[in-house]
Amino acid sequence: MRKSAIVVGLGAFLVTLGLLLKFYAFPRLAVIPYDQNTGQTLTDPKAKFFDADTLKFKQEPITTTATVVGNKDAAKKYGRNSVMINYWQYTDNNGTPPPMSATTASYALDRNTGKALNWAGSTLNGRPVDFQNAYIIKLPFGLQKGKSYPYFDTTLGKPVQLNYAGTEKIMGMETYKYTASVPDTTYMKFEAPGFLFGLGKESPGQNADRTYSNDYTIWADPITGVFMKMSQHQKQTFKIPGRPAVNILDTTSTMTEATVKKNVDEYKSKGFQLNALKAAPWALIPLGLILLIGGLILALITGNGRRGRRRAES
Repeated sequence: MRKSAIVVGLGAFLVTLGLLLKFYAFPRLAVIPYDQNTGQTLTDPKAKFFDADTLKFKQEPITTTATVVGNKDAAKKYGRNSVMINYWQYTDNNGTPPPMSATTASYALDRNTGKALNWAGSTLNGRPVDFQNAYIIKLPFGLQKGKSYPYFDTTLGKPVQLNYAGTEKIMGMETYKYTASVPDTTYMKFEAPGFLFGLGKESPGQNADRTYSNDYTIWADPITGVFMKMSQHQKQTFKIPGRPAVNILDTTSTMTEATVKKNVDEYKSKGFQLNALKAAPWALIPLGLILLIGGLILALITGNGRRGRRRAES
């Protein structure tokens, strides 16, 4: 009887442990940290662009730096299992102010899903914006092969669809590859120098359409959804009626090798730990049930055997 009690007890322990890991531990560990603080660097050694500092067309390196910082105090005030993010991105060719372009944003994310929340304080370049429940800095935990995800494009001010494009190893780590294409789109009006359109050096500025296109390629960790590597082939032009379009930016900017290595080194181990935590209940719960049932059967057999011996002795 003692053996069966031990087996039943062990089975109950394993089932309880498996349920705790599945419904308590994993949901509390698979979250975006409150104190999120990361930096990503992308470069293009041969970018083509119009340099507003010198009013000349150039082909030389440009660097884009993106910084993500969590605001823990704001997250606690807002609640709803959220993390509040402040985001800065700068692109420049020479490190001298002003940068070629700059983007700032503030938004709230669901810590478990990674999706943008409908927060009244959401802003993009100082203006209120609806991030439309899209993904911004990462994709969800536990990516699904073949599934597409909405990714917020800060230039367009709306989501684009990231489409699954297979698996690929990045520095020895398996990732899911996603692509998205933004067709040539007018996204703002811009006062452009008239000489760009062949109108002469003394011509007045032109109220031009500024257009934008982009081909994204993103390699994400399938466990955490974090971007291990990103590349963007971006083009921008000025357009006015009756004149050829003027290309003002043509760049393929890709995360630096150092940035990619940092991402892989950090999330390869985190992904392994989360995956093990996610898989453990599938082993513990069935094993615990087997032991529970086996212990009960053993108890019945042992009990029947003892009753049989008592009858024989009487």
